[in-house]
Amino acid sequence: MAPKQLKALIDEREQLLAWMETAKAREMEIRKALADHYFKSPDEGVNTVKDLACGATIKGTYKFNHKVDIAVLTSIRAMLPPGVEDRCINYDPKLRLKEFKELKITNEKAALMLSRAIISTPGTPSLEITKHATTD
Repeated sequence: MAPKQLKALIDEREQLLAWMETAKAREMEIRKALADHYFKSPDEGVNTVKDLACGATIKGTYKFNHKVDIAVLTSIRAMLPPGVEDRCINYDPKLRLKEFKELKITNEKAALMLSRAIISTPGTPSLEITKHATTD
């Protein structure tokens, strides 16, 4: 790629990133304003208001974050009917990367065995471009 083409792409990318940041922030302001106005006490899932004054329908999809308070769960565990915890609470195994890396050093055999159960895929790379002073 010619230097002028490369510079043009880098400049265009910077302009687009700035525009996207501004557009994303403004869209979020508008979304919150509309949601707060039309959905005072939303239910989880799709909430719909039909026939707005402008002739449109607005749908707000709400996802609630549900977390388990382990201390409370521990305190009520004995009072729950049998099977309720197993049916309603999911214990997801997640890799503790720091410990796994340490295991590779301290117990290579165990790390090799455990690595059979770990699926590693590359994520989306971040990109940082630093412009240097030019003599243009």
